[in-house]
Amino acid sequence: MDYQNNEGHNEDLELPFFDRSTIVCATKNFAINKKIGEGGFGSVFMAWILWNEGKPLELLNECLGESCTMSEVLRCIRLSLLCMQERPKDRPSMSSIIVILGSESALPQPKQPSFFLEKDSNEGQFLTSKHC
Repeated sequence: MDYQNNEGHNEDLELPFFDRSTIVCATKNFAINKKIGEGGFGSVFMAWILWNEGKPLELLNECLGESCTMSEVLRCIRLSLLCMQERPKDRPSMSSIIVILGSESALPQPKQPSFFLEKDSNEGQFLTSKHC
């Protein structure tokens, strides 16, 4: 494979080659828990799933210990989910984030991310969902 370096010269680049059987073996036949990320989905999507399951405190880092209240933790989780909304107009501005962090005002419910993996409770399989 050829690529052009910063000086405009073409250089030959050797890339490793893996056949399909090697990849199937290494990923346990493309198992969801072998994907890059946390169990096949990123931490944002894990946060969304735990939020919807009513278990957002499972996101709490044990190192925080007693350094904050549960209401502060829940508020920060909700705010972080609002910051990750698909549409920019649904996200809080930086100035409103500062106000939110310094107040007790009510926050809107975050909307479902536009793309995430959800587990089918009947099948135990992960399903991809696209929401626009």
